[in-house]
Amino acid sequence: MKKILFTTILLISMLQLSAQSNETEKTPRNYIGINAGGNYHVPSLSSNQKEIQLYAAPFYGYKVKKFVLGLGLNYGFQYATFEGSSYYNGVYYVKSNLHELSISPIIRYYTKKGVFITSSFLLGIGKQSYEAPSLNYYTRYSITYENRKIESQHWGANLGIGYAFKAGKSFLIEPLLSYNYINRKITSLENNSGSYNILSDFNYGVRINIIFGLGMTCIF
Repeated sequence: MKKILFTTILLISMLQLSAQSNETEKTPRNYIGINAGGNYHVPSLSSNQKEIQLYAAPFYGYKVKKFVLGLGLNYGFQYATFEGSSYYNGVYYVKSNLHELSISPIIRYYTKKGVFITSSFLLGIGKQSYEAPSLNYYTRYSITYENRKIESQHWGANLGIGYAFKAGKSFLIEPLLSYNYINRKITSLENNSGSYNILSDFNYGVRINIIFGLGMTCIF
């Protein structure tokens, strides 16, 4: 009787260990998703400067213990307008378009309640085109616009917090709010009369802003 009882307990223990092992193996490890979002920026209520920033960022991640480590590709677009005025020349306008492509290492931490924290580092290149006004103080009120193109390099980082809503067994819908920092450096500038090089350490854009985003992630 004791042998039968001992054998039964041993079999139950082995079955439990096997079930736990299978459950561990079935735990999702792969994360494939895309985040998209942007913001609308006005420096102040009285400012004539307006900016629209948009981004799309597909990524792949792999879960290691409690963290998801991955790599993403980030495409960003920025449209800006600026209205100025001169005593001699009156009102003038500047419009610019900025396109950027970045590689982005990512780390995420998901809590059991669905809240997650994410951080990433950006490194990439960009191209910007804009119309710059040329104010002629000799002829007065004569404004001409010069088309300029800038090639740049940038690096940055962001830290965000979001919530993962489950949409079935394998999908997550993730609203996200992130704090973003970007440092841009000019590598070359081209205008109507030709092109010339700019010192590589010349900063022309350091931005710190808040980005609103929405993501969809497939886990398996």
